[in-house]
Amino acid sequence: MPSWNIHTGLAEKILDSGHASQLGVRHEDSYLWGNLLPDLYVGYMVPAVGHTLRYVDTHYSQPVSIPIPDAQAFWNDWIEPAMAYGPVDDMVLGTWAHLLADHHYNQRVRVYNAAHHIPSGDKTRIAKQGDFDLFGHSLGIHRTLDLTPQVLAEAARYPHYALDPLDLEVCIAADKDIVAAAQKPPVSQDYVLLPRQLIADVFDEITHDTQVGLKDYVERLKVAGFDPLAPAPDLPLRRPNLEVLPEPSVRFAKDYQAGAAHNTAS
Repeated sequence: MPSWNIHTGLAEKILDSGHASQLGVRHEDSYLWGNLLPDLYVGYMVPAVGHTLRYVDTHYSQPVSIPIPDAQAFWNDWIEPAMAYGPVDDMVLGTWAHLLADHHYNQRVRVYNAAHHIPSGDKTRIAKQGDFDLFGHSLGIHRTLDLTPQVLAEAARYPHYALDPLDLEVCIAADKDIVAAAQKPPVSQDYVLLPRQLIADVFDEITHDTQVGLKDYVERLKVAGFDPLAPAPDLPLRRPNLEVLPEPSVRFAKDYQAGAAHNTAS
């Protein structure tokens, strides 16, 4: 999985493009939240949440090494059906973008590791996350999460699982630390596992595919007679009964290198 500084950088590519509204994004804060939200309840980015959920549930994934999240399955569950009634919340669109990014990066890392006979395990995982973090430093990210009334409204009706406002506040603190760390020069400029160019190429692919997906979403809404920038209608919540865990669902949950930006000079 890419680090949050990469997810933030990908969101900023959409939000800072000057064309976010043409992609169906109305509320930028909500879209940014969605780009980080799937990691909230897994336990390693925000360990102080009140409970955790299984990674396989939050990411539409499999319990394997380097899982491949299924962004299309998320779309089919929470975006496609809702489009019959109008546009969907920006938080939901951002969540799809997060899963799309994880899908691309994890798939490419799998292929790279197999081609170079790199074994799975903690050493490989930590090296991968360190490389992601280093690349994230180069993106110049600046946006941080905020709990606006719109964000709280979208969080209350988030369709996949319930979001506790207290956990959202904890998430804001973690995000601010990561963005602040990413704005400092890294201690090391050396990529250990993945070539920088590979990470950069996948970043560009994700940006392209996100834009294509959102453009298609907008055009389909227009064809159906909806205004893509109109408020999302309130729909009945049909959240699945996901397994709630008291502890992080991954054994490296407290490993700071699992995803946070710590490669910084003091």
